[in-house]
Order: sequence, then C-alpha cells, then structure tokens
Amino acid sequence: MLRLWEHHEHVFDAVNVATALHRLAKRAHARERWGLARGPHVRGLCAEATGRMGEFNPQNVANTVWTLATLGVMDEELFWAAARQVTEGILDL
Repeated sequence: MLRLWEHHEHVFDAVNVATALHRLAKRAHARERWGLARGPHVRGLCAEATGRMGEFNPQNVANTVWTLATLGVMDEELFWAAARQVTEGILDL
C-alpha cells in the first residue's frame, strides 16, 4: 500500500486515501504500528486526508479516525477536520 501511495499519490482520490489509511492500520501488526504512525508515508496520507476531508463520506471519516486511534497517530489537524466534517453532516440533516 505504501508503495502505491509513494508512486501514485497524484491519482489518489478521497476514497483511495481513506482506504489506504484503513488498510495500513488493519494489516499492521502491533509491533509495526508505532513505526508506521511516525513514517513519512502515513504523515503524507494524513496530510492528504486533511485536505480532502470535505470529500469524505461518513464511512471514510469513521475509517480514518479509527486508523488514527489504531496506529496511535496524533494529528490534531486531521482530527479537527474529521470533527468538522461530522458536525457539518449532522447540521445538513
């Protein structure tokens, strides 16, 4: 997954970004999570997710927040973007 991101990040859409983050967390063994969370690829995916959060559907938001918790990623900007997306979705009801 990280190689795909590294070589094709320019064609990733919002769903691809959310899916990539989710798959990384889902497939990573506990001993790998700390290193992944601090690596440049996950940081790049998080930055991309932050910028595209307005395009995320509720499932993408949920998967992204789950990924952050699972990997132990402390990305305050991404958390706030996810919170805004959820809040805006509720207000649109």
